[in-house]
Amino acid sequence: MKLEYKYKQLLLCAVCATLVYISLTNLESILAYAGTVYTVLKPFIYGAVMAFVINVPMRKVEGMLSKAGLKKSKRTVAYLITLIIILAAINLFFLIVMPQLIQTLGILAAKLERFINTIPALLEQNRETLGFLFSYLESSQINWNEWIAKISEGLQNFAFSLIGGGAGFLTGFVGGFTNFILSFIFSVYLVMGKEKICAAAKNVVLAFFSHDSAQRIFYIAGLCNKTFSGFLSGQCLEAVILGVLFVIAMTVFGFPYAVLVGTVIAVTALIPVFGAFVGAGVGIFLIAMEDPIQAVWFLIMFLIIQQIENNLIYPHVVGSSVGLPSLLVFMSVIIGGSLMGVWGMLLFIPSASVLYTLASESVKKRIEKEQIPTDKGLDCSPEKEENRQDNVKENLSPQPAPPRHTEN
Repeated sequence: MKLEYKYKQLLLCAVCATLVYISLTNLESILAYAGTVYTVLKPFIYGAVMAFVINVPMRKVEGMLSKAGLKKSKRTVAYLITLIIILAAINLFFLIVMPQLIQTLGILAAKLERFINTIPALLEQNRETLGFLFSYLESSQINWNEWIAKISEGLQNFAFSLIGGGAGFLTGFVGGFTNFILSFIFSVYLVMGKEKICAAAKNVVLAFFSHDSAQRIFYIAGLCNKTFSGFLSGQCLEAVILGVLFVIAMTVFGFPYAVLVGTVIAVTALIPVFGAFVGAGVGIFLIAMEDPIQAVWFLIMFLIIQQIENNLIYPHVVGSSVGLPSLLVFMSVIIGGSLMGVWGMLLFIPSASVLYTLASESVKKRIEKEQIPTDKGLDCSPEKEENRQDNVKENLSPQPAPPRHTEN
């Protein structure tokens, strides 16, 4: 029986080694096939993500409708209310940001135009200082007609590339819109029939895994759902609170673009750790165009609010749902951003939280099972270590022989 088991293990190792060798020798073909499969499954992946995001606020709406006594068509009504809330939030963002953004760009364009118009006067005023430049231009044999012809040809090529790029953009837009419609329809099916889908998935797990393994899979799935849902809702709430704080503070202290900068910071704060700094950079640039001194004061205000957010708001709003140490949060953002960009930053924190929780539980169970002493019962101070070494030396040193008694 042992011999058969040994042969089975060797056969399994040989099969795995063969598969690894085939995969490495045909890596390009496998990656191309994986890219094709991802392209086909992209609408369904995006639809699943969309359904998960919609389901987070929808569960709370369903709970409120249940308390109100609505039972018939509760799922449909909750979905419609959630969808209206999300669309209203997106529409409100564009209504607030777009007009101010267009106005700001107009102001910046006017300032840039005035600056360009002052360039000839500045050159004329500094003609003596820039004399070498004028003398070089006058002495150089430059065929301006040839340069104008080259610039004209370059503009024509640029126009043709814009036409071709516009056609490609139109094709990409149509394809993206089609994928969005398919993803939306798939998300509706997932949200409306989530109980049946979960029940079918549980039956599949129970059919192909043992009872203990199935229970472990159900526990990990529930932990992932709880962690990702808590992180998503907490991150959104934290971003809204931070944006409102900036709008209030900038209005009180008389900073320009209060609503625009606060909204931009709220949106960029959805990206953990570094998002608010991106929004602050936009605010500093806009305020510096009006008054550079105010931009410095805005930077000081941002650092103060950021400390309040890191020490008071984030630990209570998001930290309780994530449960990760600050060092692991920072590492998750860096690694996720390096591998997958913004999506990696958003996905790696709850993923790391799940792995951290599972690893902590595994370590705790092993300590309890093996009865390993923890650091609570250990004294690692230098004085304690010196006393322990002295006791060891005393035990190892030769002891005097006991006195011998002679009989009279």
